[in-house]
Amino acid sequence: LSRAISTSLPSLKETVAKDLEVVNTPPEEIERQRAMKGLIQVENIEDVSIVSGVPEEHIKTRTVRIYQPAKNAMQSGTNNINFWQIDFDNRERWENQLMGWCST
Repeated sequence: LSRAISTSLPSLKETVAKDLEVVNTPPEEIERQRAMKGLIQVENIEDVSIVSGVPEEHIKTRTVRIYQPAKNAMQSGTNNINFWQIDFDNRERWENQLMGWCST
């Protein structure tokens, strides 16, 4: 019986408090809050890879070997053989002119 009588309307105190917040907020603040809810639009994307310090031969001409490893000689079943591995070629160390440290 108590559920049939109860309502889910907000109390008068809650609505008055929310209305006072809206009335007391300056229009600039309301406009700023609306702007903060929107998405940020990027005008143009800048390429920052030029200043990374990595030599171009390490980025563009790198060779990769993708393979499925052979089964162990002690393994007779087919468990744990359904995966692939990626091996990158090892390059010599180079010094980053921007940071002053050497790569590995």
